[in-house]
Amino acid sequence: MISAQRIFIALLCCLPLFGAAQAGEKDKLDSLRKRISAVKVEIDKSSESKADAADALKESEVAISNINRKLAKLKKQKKQVDLRLDELTTQESELNRKVALQRAQLGKLLNHQYLNGEQEYLKLLLSNQNPSQVARELQYFTYIARKRAGFLATLREDLASLNQISNSVREQRAEIEVLHSKQAGHKSSLNKQRRARKGVLTKISRQLNRQRREIKKLKRDENRLSRLVRKIADA
Repeated sequence: MISAQRIFIALLCCLPLFGAAQAGEKDKLDSLRKRISAVKVEIDKSSESKADAADALKESEVAISNINRKLAKLKKQKKQVDLRLDELTTQESELNRKVALQRAQLGKLLNHQYLNGEQEYLKLLLSNQNPSQVARELQYFTYIARKRAGFLATLREDLASLNQISNSVREQRAEIEVLHSKQAGHKSSLNKQRRARKGVLTKISRQLNRQRREIKKLKRDENRLSRLVRKIADA
C-alpha cells in the first residue's frame, strides 16, 4: 500500500500544477469579462444608432405621406381646371358662332344700305308719304344697323373677357403642372432616401442581433469558467 507520506509528497508536487491551471483560467475569465463589457458598450451604441435610424426612416415616410397628399390635391385641382377649360372652350365656340352670325347679318344690312340707300330714300320721298313718316322710317333703318353693331360689339367684348378668363385658367393649369412635376421629383428623391435609410436600419438591426447573440455566448462561457475556477480553487 502507498504510504500516507508518499501521497502527501505527490500532492505537494501537484500543487504548482493546480496553481498554474487556476491562474490560467482566471486570466481567461478576466479577458472574457473585459470582452463582455466591451460588447455591452457596442450594444448600447448600436441601440442608439438603431433608434436614430428608425427616427430618420419615420421622417422620410412622413414626408412621403405629405407629398402624396399634396399630389392628390394637385390632381384634383387639375381635374377641376380641365373641366373649367372645357366649359370655357364650349362658351368660346358659342360666342364665336354668334359673333360670326351677327357680323354676317350686319354686313348684309350695311351692304344693302350702301347699295340701295339712295334708291330707298328716293322711293320714300316719291311715295307721297308724310315727310315725318319718311324720316322715321329712315331713322328706323339706321337704328337697326346701330343696334346690330352695338350687339356685335357686346359679343366681342364678352368674347374678349372670356378669352382673358380662359388664358388665366390655362396659366393656372400650367402652374399646377409645374407644381405637380416638382412634387413628383421631390417624392422620387424621398423614396430614394427612404430606401437608403431602410438599408441602414436593416444593417444596424442585424449588427445588433449579432452582438446580442455574442454576449449570450460570452456569458455562458463566463459561467462555465467561473465554475471551473471555483473547482480548481476548492481542489
